Amino acid sequence: MEFSNILGPISGRPEFQLAVRVGDVLRKAGHETWMAGGAVRDILLGRIPHDFDLATAATPDQVENLFASTVAVGKQFGVIVVVEGELQIEVATFRKDGGYQDGRRPDAVKFAAAEEDAARRDFTINALFLDWATGDIFDFVGGQRDLQDHLIRTVGEPQLRFQEDHLRLLRALRFRAQLGFQIEKKTYWAIVLNKGLLKNISRERVREELGKLLHANFFHLVLQEWKELGLERELFFEVPGVYFNPTLWPQCSEAQLDPWSQFFLAAFKSGTSEIDIRAATKGLRGSKSWQEKILKNLFWFFNSKKFENLRLGEIIDLSFDPDFFRGLEAWIKMEESNLGASAQQKWQSFLKTRPEDKPEPIVGASDLSGSFVGRDLGTALKKAYWMQLESPSSLNLKLEILDTLLDSSPARS
Repeated sequence: MEFSNILGPISGRPEFQLAVRVGDVLRKAGHETWMAGGAVRDILLGRIPHDFDLATAATPDQVENLFASTVAVGKQFGVIVVVEGELQIEVATFRKDGGYQDGRRPDAVKFAAAEEDAARRDFTINALFLDWATGDIFDFVGGQRDLQDHLIRTVGEPQLRFQEDHLRLLRALRFRAQLGFQIEKKTYWAIVLNKGLLKNISRERVREELGKLLHANFFHLVLQEWKELGLERELFFEVPGVYFNPTLWPQCSEAQLDPWSQFFLAAFKSGTSEIDIRAATKGLRGSKSWQEKILKNLFWFFNSKKFENLRLGEIIDLSFDPDFFRGLEAWIKMEESNLGASAQQKWQSFLKTRPEDKPEPIVGASDLSGSFVGRDLGTALKKAYWMQLESPSSLNLKLEILDTLLDSSPARS
């Protein structure tokens, strides 16, 4: 395919145009500069890149001197971000890494040539350089061959690559899930041998990488490897009994749970509890809203008896929270054949009774304040609302609710 045709879908993107402008400035100043990394991989695969990074022979100081607005996000590692309006491009100086002591960053870097820069990268398919002007590809590590063969292979010795940066263990699986590629055999066995390193990765990095993996188009291809590797026991080592069951995934997917909830259900349904889920989500240090969304999605799976024990109005009330409702629908769909007669009857009543929109309460505090105070008043208002939800078509509903509640009020006892 002609290079111009390959670039066609992305040539008009503002991010790409900025990368070209920045690259041209660097070249005019006499610095060898190429487009690098994942953008090159995606362009060659006909995918739309999310980021367009540049690699250059210019030092960080030289990059800063050439552009009016820059951010030194990782200057000690040769990385400068060039900012133009709301857009930004990462520019990294060709470098050779020293040793790694923390399983994440090199202890020191030495500015080097493009070939040495390719040799320090994680996977061959991410170590390609592109000349945006001519379409020439600079491949020092066999990345083009692995792209053609649909293989994920580390640059150099896989054991060393994973010990340098432990997150690469998850990144290998993430690229498999995103691209549908196979993991090269030697690379795969290095993951098996080094999976214990996952315990050392910061929870924030795990959450970010795992999130990308779970939302990828080909995650189903990773399911069997995940089971074989038992990675959940390394990622959630503080939770006893965690065991990923990939056979649940198709059911979860069909029930339309979001990918994070699918993952936690498949990993935690056997032998764990809602407390374990809460500990695992909190451990990944996501936002409170993210944690609560997952817990609400999975509430009924870990509290199935509550569906039978709660009154119908309370279940309807909970269902107006979309995350609770989504979880309830998924639980019913997955457990339908196991539901007892009373639970099935309650579900049918729920479907017939639940209004599409949440109604305003017809009984207020002023209606009950003479008979209930403090916590008793709050409880009475909840019961009033649940009764309202259970009998929306009753003509004298407010009077019926008040009669029932006032008969049981502390003031009359």
